[in-house]
Amino acid sequence: TLVSLFPDVEPACITSVITHVLRAPDLYKLNPQTKEQEAGFRINELTGTLEVNTSKHRTYKTLESVTTPLHIYFGILSAHISTRSAIVYFFRYLTHLNKLAAEYEWAAVHEYHTLFFNRRLAEMSSGDYCSISFNSNGL
Repeated sequence: TLVSLFPDVEPACITSVITHVLRAPDLYKLNPQTKEQEAGFRINELTGTLEVNTSKHRTYKTLESVTTPLHIYFGILSAHISTRSAIVYFFRYLTHLNKLAAEYEWAAVHEYHTLFFNRRLAEMSSGDYCSISFNSNGL
């Protein structure tokens, strides 16, 4: 089962991947390293008050902070779908993302990734995994 293949990922997250409802800003939920570091609250050093600490999970400061959960995302899909050719498209997208990160500022690359990935969800839910590998000049 997918749960046994990905024991560090919550079953609800696996379901959100295979039903194509997990959006780019929520990919951090798939990263076991993020879950280990997760702290629900932090102390504000200036005011001494307790605050909810969600920002570190929702900001993707490096390429690795996106590609680590994205590898898990594509791994779950690869294990779930019957179309083995889709795996090639997943690797093409990861390669494309790496090339963009080497050439452009990370903030712009992350914005591109978020928009591009979220736009591909509907296509992937209908079984079209090829579109994830296309470069989008419209973004």
